[in-house]
Amino acid sequence: LSLSLSLSHSPVSSLHVLAMAAASRAARVLVRPVQEADVPDAIRLWKASMHELAPAGARHAMSSPPLVWFASAVSILSVGCKLNPLIPLSVMGASAAAMVAYMRYGMYGQYVKTQMQPTEDMPNLIEYYTTKGNARQFWVAELDGAVVGTVAVDTLDIGNESPNHTLEFVPSSDDHQARLGELRRMSVDPNWRGAGIGGKLLQQVLTFSRETAKFDRVVLDCSAPQEAAVRLYTRHGFRLVKRTLWCKGLFEVVSFVHDLNQ
Repeated sequence: LSLSLSLSHSPVSSLHVLAMAAASRAARVLVRPVQEADVPDAIRLWKASMHELAPAGARHAMSSPPLVWFASAVSILSVGCKLNPLIPLSVMGASAAAMVAYMRYGMYGQYVKTQMQPTEDMPNLIEYYTTKGNARQFWVAELDGAVVGTVAVDTLDIGNESPNHTLEFVPSSDDHQARLGELRRMSVDPNWRGAGIGGKLLQQVLTFSRETAKFDRVVLDCSAPQEAAVRLYTRHGFRLVKRTLWCKGLFEVVSFVHDLNQ
């Protein structure tokens, strides 16, 4: 009896139960094209996924060279001037708080405002993603009747890139002859992460891009603080091809490509 109790409460057993629960949830997830009734939830989920990146974005920014130099200068100045040790700590604490606010209301907040303009896809999901036949699509992940994830793919026209695309991916010369799809609007409800929803959404994009849209490659951008997303893309065969620093080195965007013909 004591042996069975010990096994039932072992870490391995607990992990197995958690894995089985996650697999069960993933099996109940339905990935389907967006419908009119889904639009408010899809927009809400995508906006929330952007705003929640502010703390992680601030941490990345605080470790960037400009702010590391600033922190070093404050420390050296405080030692040289024999200031109270609490002063540099207070300065850095205030700087961190200001950076979080900047990321939430400036960087990510401004991006959300830009993407909600009438000319963008988010306010016009149904119309936008049904105007190019088989070349673009927006999906939602539904679990127990609730929208718990979103993702989209769109045609990327290298010769005449539209204002809807903010892609920083720089194609090589042979990509001018390739059909490129851009993965966009990936988000998963925080309450359901770890249940395989992101993987199912990503697989839907790749299957559609290969079999329906006939793309040669799928490309995407995401911010470096989206560490879980970066791991997800890497696990599904995306290659990191470029890093781009924005805002004088405070913000990094990473670009990926997935070759569908390999």
